[in-house]
Amino acid sequence: MDDSVQSEIQEYLNISQQRRWIFPRAMLVGFCAGIVALLFRAALTGADIIRNGLISWAHSIPILGWIFPMIFTMLGAGVSVAVTRRYAPEASGSGIPHLEAVLHRFRKLEWKRVLPVKFFWRNYCHWKRHGFRS
Repeated sequence: MDDSVQSEIQEYLNISQQRRWIFPRAMLVGFCAGIVALLFRAALTGADIIRNGLISWAHSIPILGWIFPMIFTMLGAGVSVAVTRRYAPEASGSGIPHLEAVLHRFRKLEWKRVLPVKFFWRNYCHWKRHGFRS
């Protein structure tokens, strides 16, 4: 057999072997992404239950009940900003410019710091966006 044919066959076998390893990894990444999405949705549901409980409790205090949801919102926003600035400043904003910088290799992605901050910060922002309405 010709050397070029032998090298083509070997290259095909190498690529085929690489593909066998990619599929299980892709399945694992998809599974982990699904679990994270499921946990995020569960956290949103739990936050809504807490928010509804706070609203019900605030309605039971006729004169000053309105102030507690406002204080809770301001406190949560302050904690959110402090945690983001302290642990993952790159997690501020939407993250698209940071991700583009990572893809162009201008910055490094610190996912172990960014993921928890984004998870809880986004959860709080979703909660804040819907407000303390009854």
